[in-house]
Amino acid sequence: MVYGISLLYGLTGTIDLSLMATSPNLVAQVGSNPIPFGIATVLILAGFAYKISLAPFHFWTPDVYEGAPTPVTTFLAVASKAAGFGALLRFLAALFLGQGATALGGYGERVALMLGLLAAITMTLGNFAALRQSSLKRMLAYSSIGQAGFLLFGPIAASDRGIDALVFYLASYTVANLAAFAVLIALEARGETEWSMARLSGLWQRSPGLTLVLALALLSLAGVPPTAGFIAKFAMLDAVWQAGYPALVVLGVVTSAIAAAYYLRVLLRAASPAETDAPPMFGDWPLRLGMALAALAIVVLGLAPGWLLSFS
Repeated sequence: MVYGISLLYGLTGTIDLSLMATSPNLVAQVGSNPIPFGIATVLILAGFAYKISLAPFHFWTPDVYEGAPTPVTTFLAVASKAAGFGALLRFLAALFLGQGATALGGYGERVALMLGLLAAITMTLGNFAALRQSSLKRMLAYSSIGQAGFLLFGPIAASDRGIDALVFYLASYTVANLAAFAVLIALEARGETEWSMARLSGLWQRSPGLTLVLALALLSLAGVPPTAGFIAKFAMLDAVWQAGYPALVVLGVVTSAIAAAYYLRVLLRAASPAETDAPPMFGDWPLRLGMALAALAIVVLGLAPGWLLSFS
């Protein structure tokens, strides 16, 4: 990414995004020879792709999610990804959507096609890989990779509808992951650090509350109504459909069905009888409060999404 930023600075003489798109040097360069600008764009997008775990730049994600302390993993899954998508949207909007960026608008269509290819590869790889995982943390890691592909639909649509959908999707993704990882923190407090899905057996008998929070989180990530994830996925699919990418809509529906399969497997395991004796689940009150607020947000955003969509 650093080389891409340096190249853009050489083409424009500024690192101010609001001035880059209207730079006479850049407009003239793109008109005569777009290759340097194209190289800079690809390098910067590759940096963002690594940050937000897009395939084929995703390899670090499963190992880091599994090896890092769970609160750190939660931060990477939520705050880091949201910030990465925010910065990506800021970059794309400044160069291709802002006022005065019409000279680069045609190039923006090529960038959208590139992002569409990344989204298709990421959703397919992430969701199929998640199907094969026996570790809950690795499953959530590959799930986050698949979700990253879906989140690209907003920038691909390159419209107000797409930006609104992206903001709402980030909000629903954030609360769902906070709820899911809060359950993992509760499991960790009991001394379970192997994260095998088999250890979830009997969770419903030991802690119905934790199971309910986990169910809401996974159902929202799967896009099941009436959770926030359903509205988020519908808004994303509508945005890319209106933008003229029906193939992405079909792929989004198919990969969402695949994701629902491995989320459901986790919930079935939690509802199954315990394979070994285990003490009841306990957690301190800040953790319980956080889980309750995240679960409430999943339901509220699913039943009353209009206020956030309007705000975005």
